[in-house]
Amino acid sequence: MSGDAITLIPEARVMATTMTQINKVSRSAFKCRDFIKMSLDDYLQRIYQYSECHESCFVMAMIFIERVLQEYSASSKSLPFNVYTLCLASMVLAIKLSEDDTCNNEFYARLGGVSNDEMVELELELLKLIKFDIFISKEEFTSYQKEMISYQS
Repeated sequence: MSGDAITLIPEARVMATTMTQINKVSRSAFKCRDFIKMSLDDYLQRIYQYSECHESCFVMAMIFIERVLQEYSASSKSLPFNVYTLCLASMVLAIKLSEDDTCNNEFYARLGGVSNDEMVELELELLKLIKFDIFISKEEFTSYQKEMISYQS
């Protein structure tokens, strides 16, 4: 992929819209580490452009995010993520699970605007929150993909 600007793919736009809505409703539920000075659309576009991941990673990441939110919806505990770091950790996990050629955590940390140690911590915390349930059935993936595409329309 070249360094030219790209149009945000539908899956990423849906993910950004959904996460922005969640952030407006539940801002206090997300601990804010460092303030990231870009829109969530731009943040996800940056991840997509520089990681060169497949669009399916956004679907997988959204599934992981939903699993986290389902776990916390019945709880009064606050998430150890802000909306950006939750998206970053979910995308990195999706990329690592689906792509043959991935980068190291230092690359993803720089890409996401966090330290390497924080990237490792975020990834581990995400895995704990989803109880290490990284399996996504074909039916679940297809259902989320269709929902994201129809939401975009």
